[in-house]
Amino acid sequence: MRLSSIAENRLKIAAIAAVLMAGTAIAVWFGITERNDPRGPRYILWKYGIFSFDPTVTYQAMVGDSESEKLVIGLTVPELKRRFGNLRTRAESTAGYQKYYSDRFFLDQEILWLGDSAWLVVVKDGRVQQLRLMKG
Repeated sequence: MRLSSIAENRLKIAAIAAVLMAGTAIAVWFGITERNDPRGPRYILWKYGIFSFDPTVTYQAMVGDSESEKLVIGLTVPELKRRFGNLRTRAESTAGYQKYYSDRFFLDQEILWLGDSAWLVVVKDGRVQQLRLMKG
């Protein structure tokens, strides 16, 4: 059974309207949320592997994400590097706060810094055991 041309036209119009409404909703979502909002599209899409890593968005948004630990706990160091890019060891820590915490805390543990951020991970047996936000 074939749909009449009127029904086909109505179906096409409904499909176009649905696509336009979805596009408008996404545009509004991108437009009204802060760049580093943990509920914002850039962070959510990065979190699920759809959007590329942007440290100016990701590190700040992780502070407000109640599930930020799930992003790193259990990852191996190579997986962590793929997800976050640049990692710094205790010896490579350059930012003042990184050097401060590296020299005073976690002395008997293997630690890595997520780039130049205040996020520190504790690694044991090749896997991330803890995620800590080290801020003053």
